[in-house]
Amino acid sequence: MQSRSSVQRFLRRDVGAAPQTMYRWASGYTTGGNAYDGLPQEWQDQMTSHASSTLREMDQLIWPYPSRKAIRSITCLVTVIEGDLSDPAFPVIDAFIAGLLPQVRSVSLTGAAHFLHIDQPEQWVRAIVPS
Repeated sequence: MQSRSSVQRFLRRDVGAAPQTMYRWASGYTTGGNAYDGLPQEWQDQMTSHASSTLREMDQLIWPYPSRKAIRSITCLVTVIEGDLSDPAFPVIDAFIAGLLPQVRSVSLTGAAHFLHIDQPEQWVRAIVPS
């Protein structure tokens, strides 16, 4: 298994591959495949046109931001939504956030990975729209 830093170095050498790699991983299903490859080509092109932003976002996986102190300072209600087919890293992150914020409402969407609004749009709307 490669370390995060070695993956990061690889992606920095190939900026064109970085967004595709990130989106394929982030939208991956624990059952195999990913949502990214099923998107219309126009959507994929738009998403990958922001490679520098994707690389900055990936840096957060190595240097966590914001800090625990900053997260604990959030006072409003927070809804954390995860898909039951997401990479195991996402529930770990969600539990970390919930441990810092007692006001977190956690919602799990059935049949969805990280692209929740694409995998399960109706469930996603029910999760974010107040009753």
